Amino acid sequence: MPGSPLIPTHISYGALVPALLLIYSIDCFFILLLPLLILPPILAYVLRKNDHAAHRRAAWSAAAKPDWYHPHHSHTYEEAYFRNSRGMDLMSFTASPCAVEFPDPKALVVFCHGFLDSATWYKGCMYRQKLLDAGYIMCALEAEGHGRSDGLNGLIKNWSEVIKDFADFTRHTLETLPADKPPPKVFLVGESMGGAVALDLSHQFPELFDGGAILVAPMVGIHGDVKPPPAVLKLFRFLSDFDFIGALPFAPTADQGEVYYKLPHLREVALSAPSNYGRKPRLASARELLNTTERILADVLPHYERPFLVLHGEDDRVTDPEFSKALFENAISKDKTMKVYAGGWHALTTGEPSEVSDVVFDDMLEWMDDRC
Repeated sequence: MPGSPLIPTHISYGALVPALLLIYSIDCFFILLLPLLILPPILAYVLRKNDHAAHRRAAWSAAAKPDWYHPHHSHTYEEAYFRNSRGMDLMSFTASPCAVEFPDPKALVVFCHGFLDSATWYKGCMYRQKLLDAGYIMCALEAEGHGRSDGLNGLIKNWSEVIKDFADFTRHTLETLPADKPPPKVFLVGESMGGAVALDLSHQFPELFDGGAILVAPMVGIHGDVKPPPAVLKLFRFLSDFDFIGALPFAPTADQGEVYYKLPHLREVALSAPSNYGRKPRLASARELLNTTERILADVLPHYERPFLVLHGEDDRVTDPEFSKALFENAISKDKTMKVYAGGWHALTTGEPSEVSDVVFDDMLEWMDDRC
């Protein structure tokens, strides 16, 4: 209404300038503040002390060691750094059974650990105890970027280099065994990613690993619950080829921690390792693992003729048991055995109740005993 005091009839735009400047200043402030709020947690996630081998080794030395960590007094156990062809120092160990009880050990078992795992924490210790008590020599190598080995924590740059390291280490180990006794038969045992390592090693170097391979929940194929959509896969494969981007821990995978170990307290034991990674996989590592599974399915399985035992949990949601069945059905080996454990999860040997894990170890030992 004209002349009403409630409705202004004239607006001074000059009076709006200070208000607009104030709003602009506040916007600029928050735009500048946003990186300061976001960057610290991102950097804390991407950059961690134990990314570097020196820090992992120091943390390992300082960590309290549970009873299961220490070898039995009757066993011989020696840790050493194996220098690979690229000049990297990789943690390894060799362990022998009681010389009185087993003056002539049955065979040598080369243990291949899983992705983001190590050979010298809980899982490796359980294998060591079971194998040595049964009369086997055991040796193990921690892959580049794993455990106390050199390399950025959790980074696998090139799968072929991992395979070469394990083959060279096995030859080195055989050279260090007593010369007055005949060379032992050599078996491979691998879990998860280590199952793929064992499969590749026995296929590429059959004369070196003459005993055959035991593949526990092997990474022959990645479960669909874990893999991202195809479009995302294509993008991450492209980005992972750039070294800096490939090292970033942002692989588009589902969280697997909750489905590895059936028993929560055993999951806590595994995660208590001083070298624990605790993030998404690095892009380059995920690329190498995915490429490896595809190559194994396409090129290795139809030609695989080594003796093997494959063990898989029926409810494994990390590595799909259907791919292990494909391995068993398609491999041309004349000596192949498969066992599926009802209700079993991914970590069959160190994440299940003892009545399950003991059976898994017994099945391994019986299979090797029959072939020694």
